[in-house]
Amino acid sequence: MALTNKAFQRGFFGEYGGLIVTLGILLFAFSTAIAWSYYGDRSMIYLFGPKAVMPYRIVYVIAFFWAAIEDTTVIWNLSAVAIVIMTLPNLFGITVLAKEMKNTVKDYWKDPSHK
Repeated sequence: MALTNKAFQRGFFGEYGGLIVTLGILLFAFSTAIAWSYYGDRSMIYLFGPKAVMPYRIVYVIAFFWAAIEDTTVIWNLSAVAIVIMTLPNLFGITVLAKEMKNTVKDYWKDPSHK
């Protein structure tokens, strides 16, 4: 962010360029937080039913504020672990469904209606 901020300040907008970068990062962070909350909501409903949504939201909000005051190294390490945990089932599913995916892609390219 610091390098991008400096680059925008040296550009057309001058000192206001830094404000543009700051606003963009703020909006990106806010929209990401909303999206992840929604994805978690839907996952909790799918996995445990509608009654699990409120406890999830409480934990999410507490974790959100905790992440704002905690050392960033801890937060980045936790997010890396979470990404690995989410990736493993996907890799397993891709491996199991590799043949079906290959056939689907092959059928897609044979069909002229998608062009």
